Amino acid sequence: MRLYLIRHAESANNVLYSSQGDLSERSPDPEITEIGHRQSALLAAHLADPAGEPRHHPFVANGSRHYGLTHLYCSLMTRAMLTAGYVAEACAIPALAHTEMFERGGIFEFDPAGRPIGLPGPDSAYFRERFPGHHLPAGLNAHGWYDRPAETD
Repeated sequence: MRLYLIRHAESANNVLYSSQGDLSERSPDPEITEIGHRQSALLAAHLADPAGEPRHHPFVANGSRHYGLTHLYCSLMTRAMLTAGYVAEACAIPALAHTEMFERGGIFEFDPAGRPIGLPGPDSAYFRERFPGHHLPAGLNAHGWYDRPAETD
């Protein structure tokens, strides 16, 4: 078995942090940027390419070709769902979304004192409408998928 961990494409928060150095105006669940869409398309094309080469991988024999993806799991965070959508389409495999896969902190915003406050995140209707090709978790409901306190260290 080969396991590839893929980070989401560039998000609006990534750009915000790079330009301002802080996340006080961050979005709890940002979109990917135009660059992020291009990154996702390039990633998907590479992973789907029959001649694609898993480079410098210690467990892949020299000369091995093609990634041969059979499963694609993703977070329900919008940036991960968008990135996974490109890969799923290019590789002709479903994106399987999970409620327990998310970035440290989860979906949150800062209160006036700068403390993270957990938010529920989008609900099942949002995901069914926006990501009809993704396989959604059975427990997804109208209350939002995250719906818990923000994670802290």
